[in-house]
Amino acid sequence: MTPKQAFTDEELTAFLDGEAPAELCQNIEAQMSPELEARMALLDRGKEQAIHAFAAVLNQAPDCDLSESAVPHPGTMRPAAVFGGLGLVAGLVLALGLGTWFGQPADTSAEPWHVEVAAYHALYVEQTLNAANMTAEENAQRLQALSAVLGRDLSAAAEIEDLKFVRAQQLGFEGAPLIQMAFLADDGTPVALCILRQQGGAQDVAQTNLKGMSGASWADNNLRFFLIGGNDGNATKRQADAFHALLLGA
Repeated sequence: MTPKQAFTDEELTAFLDGEAPAELCQNIEAQMSPELEARMALLDRGKEQAIHAFAAVLNQAPDCDLSESAVPHPGTMRPAAVFGGLGLVAGLVLALGLGTWFGQPADTSAEPWHVEVAAYHALYVEQTLNAANMTAEENAQRLQALSAVLGRDLSAAAEIEDLKFVRAQQLGFEGAPLIQMAFLADDGTPVALCILRQQGGAQDVAQTNLKGMSGASWADNNLRFFLIGGNDGNATKRQADAFHALLLGA
């Protein structure tokens, strides 16, 4: 495969599933770009949406044998073969109960924007953020502009202990601004604090796990916060509490 050749959805899906040949993995990693990251996030999101879309089927098939012994080991069949051979309900159980998509069970109680943020952040590696090359002045100016978007001063969040602030950018979810602040932990683990402007009341810090990563969420007036990255729940809770205190009514 030449560097200029586009990757097919099947190749990217195999890469995300951990089933791509070594040469293909090397080619994809060598050509990783924001555009390719976004495309892979869409493929990843499609799988999450499929899980949510069929979740109600479980309640409509009480007579089906949905035990783990009734379905093959997740490593022995591709998702399409599972759904075709076992039927929709058993395939769904395989995806939900055994985590066939990415080795982790889906949290069907998670807020939709949390799922999308986690799917996007799961593609991040240390090199992703090391390539940002933002100066302190550029970051300060960017945070000032994004603070105006949210109506909340974000500058204090760039100084949190144990996390190195790398960059901030504006994304969006269902027409609402979504700000992402990206950090690197001391061990090089990417961590992101995402803030969505959405009406709602205050909520205390609550922990979760998405895409095999530790997360924490909370809300303050019309801003909703979601911290994601790494797999140390204690560290995530400590960081979430720190962010909550720094940005509370700032």
